[in-house]
This record gives sequence, structure tokens and C-alpha cells, in this order.
Amino acid sequence: MGTTVEKFEKQVTKAAKSSVKQTLVTKAIADKENIKLDDATYKTELKKIAKEYGYDSVKALKKAASKSDLKEIALNDLVKRMAG
Repeated sequence: MGTTVEKFEKQVTKAAKSSVKQTLVTKAIADKENIKLDDATYKTELKKIAKEYGYDSVKALKKAASKSDLKEIALNDLVKRMAG
């Protein structure tokens, strides 16, 4: 019923590679399109992310995720909206 350690490790590796690719593409598009995540934009994005993921507040969201992860998500969402 379960998965082997090898299968699990392959799945994790695949997910990690996909995540790194997405981050690199997002940053490349942001650089090319001159999309910046300044403090005001970051705060606005955090409010949207908190709502989207069902958190009661930005404070609760910040407790659940690292600042670097939140900045990455915020930039990714901003790039999708502005470049898309």
C-alpha cells in the first residue's frame, strides 16, 4: 500500500527540481519585465496570500512560513499577474 524509500526520494527530488525551476523562471521574468517586490507591494501580496490560503491574518501566515518562502510566493504571484 505504501511507497518505497526510493520512490519517495525520487518524488521529493522531482518536486524540488520543479520548485527550483519555477523560482529561476520567476526571477528571470521579474528581472526582464522590471517587476520589483518593494515593501508596500510585499505587504499587499501577503494579505492576498493569507486570504488565498485561509489564514485569519498575515501574522498567522508569517508564523506558518519562512520569510524567504513568503517572498518567493509573493514574487511568483506578482509576476503571474503582471506578466501574464
